[in-house]
Amino acid sequence: MQSVTTSLPVVDSYSDESADEKCEQAFCIGAIIAGAHHWTPIQEEWRRRLNGLDYFSTKDYRTLGGPFQKLIRECASLNAARKRAEAIRADLEDVLLSVDWWGGFGVVVPIADYRAIFHTSPFARHIYKDRARLLANDVPYCVQGAARDARPGSRRRLLH
Repeated sequence: MQSVTTSLPVVDSYSDESADEKCEQAFCIGAIIAGAHHWTPIQEEWRRRLNGLDYFSTKDYRTLGGPFQKLIRECASLNAARKRAEAIRADLEDVLLSVDWWGGFGVVVPIADYRAIFHTSPFARHIYKDRARLLANDVPYCVQGAARDARPGSRRRLLH
């Protein structure tokens, strides 16, 4: 019997979700995927360019909520805080654009389609008892798995 050693690449992703204000139209998730070893070089720069914020979230950026609330206090005006938030976002985009080893993807779940399948399929009702599970857990997991399988030589490909 011959021994065979195989290495499986580890893929990490960083994602962000968003929806319209009342979650009536669509829910979307965007992510950046790369091999685990690629992230280390830019993580320090990313943290530095957060300028003291704990994390970046598009929702919090747009509403100046979450970690962006402190900018309102520090800047003493909403307009100044908005400009500072925009500068932080631009800096973070520059970090990502400074390298070429990542891939990205996005998933949009039309809420009307979600509701239609949920209400017409007993299986869907059983699996997705609440929207949060579908949107926060299962969709990113499925897409991340598909992205892993879309590497060269794989039989399965992502749909565009």
